[in-house]
Amino acid sequence: YGLMDWFKDLMDDLTESKQIDRAVELAITLSKLDSVNVAALLVKVALILAEAGRTEQACRQLEENLRRFPKYYWVFINAGHSYYVLKNNKAAEKCYRKAMELADEQMDYKFAGEMLIDIFKETGEDSYRSAHSSCFPPALPNYSNANMEVALTPA
Repeated sequence: YGLMDWFKDLMDDLTESKQIDRAVELAITLSKLDSVNVAALLVKVALILAEAGRTEQACRQLEENLRRFPKYYWVFINAGHSYYVLKNNKAAEKCYRKAMELADEQMDYKFAGEMLIDIFKETGEDSYRSAHSSCFPPALPNYSNANMEVALTPA
C-alpha cells in the first residue's frame, strides 16, 4: 500500500461524501505531479464526474483522455464504462470496440467483449450470435472463435 493508493482512497472518500470538486481537484493536481499515473488519474476524473451526473464535464474529460492517450487499452475500457454510466451506450460501444482493437492479450480482448455484450443485453440486441458476427472481428490471431463463443454464452 503506497502513497498513490492512499490518494486514490482519499479521492474515493471525497466522492462518497459528495465532495466531487475536491476529489476532481485532487486527481488533476496529482496528474500534474505524477507522470507515471497521469492516465489513470485522468480516467478517475472522468469516472468521478460521470458518477456524479456531471455529464458535460465528464464528456469533456473523456474526450481529452481519448485524444491524449489514443493507444491505451485501459483508457478506452474506462471511457466505455464512464459513457455507460452516462447512459451513452453508442459512445460506450465505440470505446469497447476500440479497446478490443488495442488489446494485446486474450484476457483483455475478452473483457472488452464482455463489456460490449452487456450493452447489447441492455439495448435488446436480438441474439448473442448477431453480436458475435457483427462486433467481434478476430483481433488476435490466436484467439479462436470457439473461445469467443464461450465469452458470448449467457450465464
